[in-house]
Amino acid sequence: MRSFFSAIAITLSVAACVTHADETNDLQPARDLQVFLKTARKADSFEQVLPLLPEETRDDYQRQESVWDKDAIRSAVKESSLFGDSADLFARTPYEKGLGRYRSMADKIRKYVSTEIDGDEATVHVETRVNGEWNPATVRMVREGAHWKFDDLKIDLEW
Repeated sequence: MRSFFSAIAITLSVAACVTHADETNDLQPARDLQVFLKTARKADSFEQVLPLLPEETRDDYQRQESVWDKDAIRSAVKESSLFGDSADLFARTPYEKGLGRYRSMADKIRKYVSTEIDGDEATVHVETRVNGEWNPATVRMVREGAHWKFDDLKIDLEW
């Protein structure tokens, strides 16, 4: 994690010397990714992560959470043949699953490499650590207003 933030700090230091506005703005997706990573890794609830996701994703999670009937689901799990981790995973609310999903993704991202911007979409190239192996990956970011929102992580795993 320290190397990711070091790369961002070095990049931001270089950007401070650049006077062209477009070049400096190219770093904004990486800055917003850094905010997402810090927040997702430390979040106690999914409500802390939601504002850093695109509106469509937030709406989907909020819709799912609003119709989730925890008691009915847990009752169904008790009556089923599910047990242990399977039962726990099935009974988790959409927010609980979302927090686990985004925290897991944030924990894998270790190094910043570069950023490419195409309109309101950005691709942030990073290095991830999965099962002790370094793997290149891309983070898709979507611009909403003045901020870039974390949309997806794709890891290029080599088998």
